[in-house]
Amino acid sequence: MKFLYKESCKTTDRKLKSLGGDLFSYLEHLTSCVKNGGYEFSESAINLPSDKALLEEITSLAKEKRTKELKYIFLIGIGGSNLGSKALYEAMYKFSDQFEYRVPKIFFLDTVNSRLLITTQTFIREKLNDPKEFIVITTTKSGKTTETATNVEVVFEALSKKFTKTDIYNRMVVITDKESPLWNEAKDKNISTLSIPKMVAGRNSVLSPTGLFPMTLAGLWDTGAFLKRAEEMRDTCLINDIENNPALLSALITYHHYTKGKTIVNSFFFNSEFESVGRWYTQLLAESVGKKHNSDGVTKRIGVTPTVSIGSTDLHSVLQLYLDGPDDKLTTFVWFNREGNIELPEKSEFGLVDMIEGKTSDDVISAIYEATKRAYKKEGLPFVEVVLEDFSDLGAFMQFKIMEVMYLAKLLGVNAFDQPAVEYYKKETRNLLEG
Repeated sequence: MKFLYKESCKTTDRKLKSLGGDLFSYLEHLTSCVKNGGYEFSESAINLPSDKALLEEITSLAKEKRTKELKYIFLIGIGGSNLGSKALYEAMYKFSDQFEYRVPKIFFLDTVNSRLLITTQTFIREKLNDPKEFIVITTTKSGKTTETATNVEVVFEALSKKFTKTDIYNRMVVITDKESPLWNEAKDKNISTLSIPKMVAGRNSVLSPTGLFPMTLAGLWDTGAFLKRAEEMRDTCLINDIENNPALLSALITYHHYTKGKTIVNSFFFNSEFESVGRWYTQLLAESVGKKHNSDGVTKRIGVTPTVSIGSTDLHSVLQLYLDGPDDKLTTFVWFNREGNIELPEKSEFGLVDMIEGKTSDDVISAIYEATKRAYKKEGLPFVEVVLEDFSDLGAFMQFKIMEVMYLAKLLGVNAFDQPAVEYYKKETRNLLEG
């Protein structure tokens, strides 16, 4: 993974260094977290990539549950329990799932949607004939998320009309905090469990069983290589040198522009299969830094608003606003060096755009990407770039973003690890359902 910024971020290394002085004590704290290992601190998610015992537990259970008959994985979870897995899965299989028969497939059930649930029930009734054909993964850190509880009840009821309870329990995996209500229920029913380290917030849990077990079970890629790339990035993001620490750089650039009135951070992916990666980052950033009170308890209403754009689709919709509208955004372009290329005919059939003749599909999208950056530079709009070399670089990217947000929250003076406002709707939901 490469992080590029010098020619486009609209500030200087000298300015960034002047902003970053207070972060070095925090960097030392993060370094000590890694040195000590374990999960005693709020920042302990940075230890996930190097947790060999956890990887072995994930790999062993995936091997046990992945039968040769396995076709469908029902992943029930919402927010941090779902977005990371969905991001990784769609990055790899978004297009192939549309056009080819490939198993195992993952079906994501997050919010409560009656049409989706009816469709899921019908699918179970008509397509499943053997318990070995499916796995149900239920993920909720608290073990009592309303949406997740609703969806698992609906799925279980549909399965129970075709299979015995024992067969269903054997094809279920629960991922939650130890001793949560769901954990205890799973143990009572002899359902396989994986625990999320208690100090790891849901939005930081993509490199825990929450994200890694579904991907390992689906045979997405080499989980060890994915984690190795994340571990290497973690160590890079602990370097006590701003210019060579991408997470620190990105946080400082974001903070600099925040102080200049740019309160929107736009992640602009030039690969549409990465859209859910953007949604994963949206939760990570918004829940971590959007706070009414600062770390001292003073009301400040602090926050950076994340948005996601897709190239080249959004060049034909919101680019007009980005270039000509309010100068209130910092953009991160994300470019993936895709595998595969399509050659266009030397002589086009329709003759609509002569300059594409003899080019490749990569030539076309690369030109569009470069032209977009030139347009931003012409308008004097700040941006940075992230270049991903392969799918394993997503491990590096996610680790980079997790640490970027930790640094940014410290600069903004907020607690990156709570989400008090989210509890408001949860409490009111319970009140309404109980009433």
